[in-house]
Amino acid sequence: MTAKRYLKGLNNTIQSLKIGVDSIQVESNISAQYGLDMRRVNYKEMAILYSVEEDIVYIHRIMPQNMIIF
Repeated sequence: MTAKRYLKGLNNTIQSLKIGVDSIQVESNISAQYGLDMRRVNYKEMAILYSVEEDIVYIHRIMPQNMIIF
């Protein structure tokens, strides 16, 4: 049950990008390591790295926050 709730919360966070995608700024330190115009949103201890092209959101990685090195 815990894993199911966690995945549901993670999915809800990803789905919320449909609405507020432009409210999150491009992070230059992440873009340098993972690709141009990379943005990040967090869910609990996970970082969701994504980019936006026109009206499409591309999820590139979902990884533990502590694995992102600045």
